[in-house]
Amino acid sequence: MLCELMMENADDGTVDEVYRFCADVVLPVTLAQLGIKNVTGEVLNTIAEVAINNGIHADPMMVVTRDTIKSAIITADSLGKSYLEGKRLV
Repeated sequence: MLCELMMENADDGTVDEVYRFCADVVLPVTLAQLGIKNVTGEVLNTIAEVAINNGIHADPMMVVTRDTIKSAIITADSLGKSYLEGKRLV
């Protein structure tokens, strides 16, 4: 869900609301919290390929590529880390 928000360029208020919700119900907001501690280009490529092969859904007007997915993952993870450090997202 967090990556989808990144790919859709969701507004800051929505992004903040979703991160807060995830924290409230103890859902992971970083790759490390998912057990992915060594994030390499190869790992990101694998995640992106799995997402594409499993029919990731996004805005029908958006072209979903391996690069857009990787960028969304990196952005979502970075925001998650900032959120966990107590920094405001908006």
